[in-house]
Amino acid sequence: MKEIINNIFNSINYYNDKKLLLSAIPFDAYSNKSLMIRLLGISSGMVDANNEAKKDMWNHQLHQYNMGDDILKNVSPELLDNLEFAQEAIVKYNRTYLYLSQRLKASRNLALVTVSKETDNFTQNEPILKYMPESFKNDREISIIATTRNIDNLQYAPILQNNKYFILDVINLIFEDEIRYKVLRYMNQEFLEDKRFMSKLGCFDGLCEKFRGDETFVSYSVVNNIDILDKIEIFSEKILTSAFKSKGYTEDHEHVLRKIFRYIEKFNDDMDELNRKIKNKSLLNTLFWDLAQLASDEFI
Repeated sequence: MKEIINNIFNSINYYNDKKLLLSAIPFDAYSNKSLMIRLLGISSGMVDANNEAKKDMWNHQLHQYNMGDDILKNVSPELLDNLEFAQEAIVKYNRTYLYLSQRLKASRNLALVTVSKETDNFTQNEPILKYMPESFKNDREISIIATTRNIDNLQYAPILQNNKYFILDVINLIFEDEIRYKVLRYMNQEFLEDKRFMSKLGCFDGLCEKFRGDETFVSYSVVNNIDILDKIEIFSEKILTSAFKSKGYTEDHEHVLRKIFRYIEKFNDDMDELNRKIKNKSLLNTLFWDLAQLASDEFI
């Protein structure tokens, strides 16, 4: 096998051209299972030292310019219906799945292998879920593996588009805004009208505009992130009540109290104005007690 591959490489003079690389493959090679698997990803052990540079360019062309697709388009139908070939070829080049027989495309195990090799490194390619049967697009395990390896697969995963818990996990655990934007674009768009849900997604992609004037939205939001008080332009007892329920209230008591105090200070000129706006006086009692306790601790 090594000799065959070296003969192919030895016949190539100008190896930066994909067409020339493909032309070096003998016609009868496309029905040779072992050779086809190796040509979909050549290791150093399969070439002589003088062909290392050609090997690197070959592997580069395979993925960066989809030369693997060009090879697979010529592979014999018998091989594309061969389970052993499919299993090994997918590991080398996961787009092999696109060219398999319908019988093999229906294999859940092969679909799992395919998505486990998915990547977002090659932006010229459509996400792999696009080419899978509807049953796999609605398969939780297949969809999650595919989407976590390439977020663009979310376009073709209705089971995840409609899963609020999955959307929240991706938004809150991944700090790349580009991925977050894509999640917002691909998820069920009806979620955008769910204020309680949207309030948990943080402040990006224009969502802060909603924080500014929607009392209900802001009230939900400050429970999840007290820092949102810095961004809003309305004052209400409902928002202040929610601020005391902030998730950070027990973890970072001082930080939350300072945010609440600055929020009150921003919208009220004096205590009389604050008293007129707040009907629930126990809320103010709690605030001033906590502030006094904080001041006492700092003094001590």
